[in-house]
Amino acid sequence: MTLANFVAETKRAAPRKRGRPPLGNRAMTVAERSRRYRKHKVESSAPTWSTPPHITAAVLEAFKRERFCLDPASPDPPVTPCRRFYSVRHDGLAQSWSGELVWCNPPYGRGQLQRWIFKAIAEHQAGDARKVVLLVPARMETEGMCRLRDIGAAMLLLRRRLAFGTAGDRAPWASLVAVLGADAGELEALGRLLPDNRRIA
Repeated sequence: MTLANFVAETKRAAPRKRGRPPLGNRAMTVAERSRRYRKHKVESSAPTWSTPPHITAAVLEAFKRERFCLDPASPDPPVTPCRRFYSVRHDGLAQSWSGELVWCNPPYGRGQLQRWIFKAIAEHQAGDARKVVLLVPARMETEGMCRLRDIGAAMLLLRRRLAFGTAGDRAPWASLVAVLGADAGELEALGRLLPDNRRIA
């Protein structure tokens, strides 16, 4: 037997390794989903946790605007086109949200998200923020989401999960765009311009 034949026979006889196939060819395990969730959870408090630009571009086009009047939960410097912004050092929860069109992709941390949703509702009902567009996780059982439904907010579920900020992977949760104060024409345009969405309220 020649050396080449010996090597070939050895390769054929060698037991296959039982390692996992590449992630692209299989579903994630529970452990892998957990690691991805923890990664996004850590990054969600970072200033680079910003909105994918194609989402804000679709919203601005639907409302026929070049920029938002205010982003009260912005990185510093802002990445969303806006006339005014509040970053962490301004504390958007303590400020007035006056403006014709307010964009808010709030912090998703424990105990924070609900406060931002209720702040958006209060500012809209007070007449300070005439139209508010929120980008939030689609956690329909939470108190803030129930309140949004109760007051008649429009809700568009994004079927494809988003990649935020500098995160390479998509978030492990579905996202939803909630709108307060928009008219029928603006909502129709938003449903047409946002990528792969379904109106659920």
